[in-house]
Amino acid sequence: MPHVSKRNVPVETKERLEKHLFNLLMDTSGNSRQRIFKELYTPTERLMFAKRIGMLVLIERGVSTYAIGKMLGVSSSTVLRFEVAVERGGYKETRRRLKHTDVDNGFVKFLIDIGTIPFGPRRKNLARLIDEL
Repeated sequence: MPHVSKRNVPVETKERLEKHLFNLLMDTSGNSRQRIFKELYTPTERLMFAKRIGMLVLIERGVSTYAIGKMLGVSSSTVLRFEVAVERGGYKETRRRLKHTDVDNGFVKFLIDIGTIPFGPRRKNLARLIDEL
């Protein structure tokens, strides 16, 4: 789990920091952006981003709350929170971008394939299911 400081950052400082981060990422090529992303974010943080994107993709495809939770290893309440936000128009830019890129096609197929794997009598975690593919 990423370390989160308990110290509050003034809103103005937070906004300036975010602006610098966004400018850094926007002013670079795709390959550089990917390297910067890997340098700045821990594997856990990158996984958190990927799960959020996965939830949005699967919600758009009409996959059930329960199935999304099982596929991505997130709680039903987390999926439900995302579903409510989507219903209220949230994540608009991310959803629009996902619809206009080829990035999600293989990703969606991967997620759906995992979701359609029949679970045996014993519980299997996502890593074990992926290893068995």
